[in-house]
Amino acid sequence: MLYRREESLATAANVSFVKIASRCVTACALALAVLAPAAKASPTPVPTYVALGDSYTSAPLISRPVGQWGSKDNPYGCGKSDQNYPHLLAQHLGVFDPANVELPQYAYHPGFIDISCGSAETENMTAPQPGLPDGATNPPQFDAFKMAAAMNGHVTLVSLGIGGNDVGFGELTDYCVQPPEALGGTPCRVHYENRDGATDPSIQGDIIQHRLGLLRPRLDALIAQIHQLAPDAEVLVYGYPDLLPEYTDGCYPYIPVLPTDAAYLRGVEKDLNHTIRAAAAANGAHYVDWYSPSITHDACAPPGQAWVNGAVLVPPSYPVHPNLLGTRAGANAGIGVLDAIDFHFATGRPWVATAPTTTP
Repeated sequence: MLYRREESLATAANVSFVKIASRCVTACALALAVLAPAAKASPTPVPTYVALGDSYTSAPLISRPVGQWGSKDNPYGCGKSDQNYPHLLAQHLGVFDPANVELPQYAYHPGFIDISCGSAETENMTAPQPGLPDGATNPPQFDAFKMAAAMNGHVTLVSLGIGGNDVGFGELTDYCVQPPEALGGTPCRVHYENRDGATDPSIQGDIIQHRLGLLRPRLDALIAQIHQLAPDAEVLVYGYPDLLPEYTDGCYPYIPVLPTDAAYLRGVEKDLNHTIRAAAAANGAHYVDWYSPSITHDACAPPGQAWVNGAVLVPPSYPVHPNLLGTRAGANAGIGVLDAIDFHFATGRPWVATAPTTTP
């Protein structure tokens, strides 16, 4: 009996010890929970606008330049302006204020990334663009999506303005700026029409039409990739503004393009814009018509009316490129598209009303 009583007392003691230990563990755990710092909440992603494109997007020589000489990721040589249509769109969206930015040191920031660059072609969306005037290289423009992610950006809007250099905008001055035919000028349309392969035997027919045929699948692929990189973004695809008069064949010698070439080049630009529009429509993007509102504001129009500068660079801009009036018109065209789709920058996709749910 003594043994059994001692055994019972020992058992009771063990039970009491377990209860006390359990209570201590619980109390300690509560104390630690109170003393432990609360887990930090993830920062809210910042709605971000990414601008891609060539010199008609970057708008060289307008207002204040953006970038740093020789920079590896924001080179001065790209010719970006703080008054190009992406910056004006960003001001409209409330994510860029030129009064609060030191432009020589301006870098990409959450809310807005303009990685456009003069002379860019479609290949420079995914490949670097070396050989800029400052000796620098612009990174692949699609790197902008990585930059946005690194800054906790949520890309909700993308604009793309590309294709002109793929069809040869940069070389037109080599062939299409000519003296009068009486003094030996040769229409450049002869060079590009390539009759019987006279210019390029490897191409059948018109050279620029051949290039347009190559451009279309490139645009299709780029827009599809943008949707993959920024699935919540609306995509604006810009056409080009009217460069030469819609209703007359140029304004020789103010713009030294022969009348027969002016008519040909007007047709070429319309075909380019048609190609861009078709690619946008086929790939879930929104085409921005910069051409129609710019009719009568071409490079032949007088200063103050022209949106594209010709021989007279008033207001300042690169020759045969949009001036400040033109970039403002480009921004307004983009804003018009965003308004038409009821775009919401914070979320990206346009707001769609849903039918109220009813309970039985």
